[in-house]
Amino acid sequence: YNQPLYEGCSAEVSGLSQATDLMNIKTDYNLPEDCVDAITNWGMRMIPPVNNLAGSYYEIQKLVAGLGLPYQMIDVCIDNCMIYW
Repeated sequence: YNQPLYEGCSAEVSGLSQATDLMNIKTDYNLPEDCVDAITNWGMRMIPPVNNLAGSYYEIQKLVAGLGLPYQMIDVCIDNCMIYW
């Protein structure tokens, strides 16, 4: 995935860079997973069939998890209420 998105594409744009960009957009705008799936499906229709773009949010998660970046799962309450202490 750290190869150009498709043959003839700029080397700066890779499947990995697109995956991390989509994860950032999802987080910044609190998008649901279905929305990210729709964005990737839309993107797939605009580039050549042979490409390195992750086809779904699940594939993006697997790719980013493979980087070994640490994360912390935070449990939230009903209706996304938060408890402060």
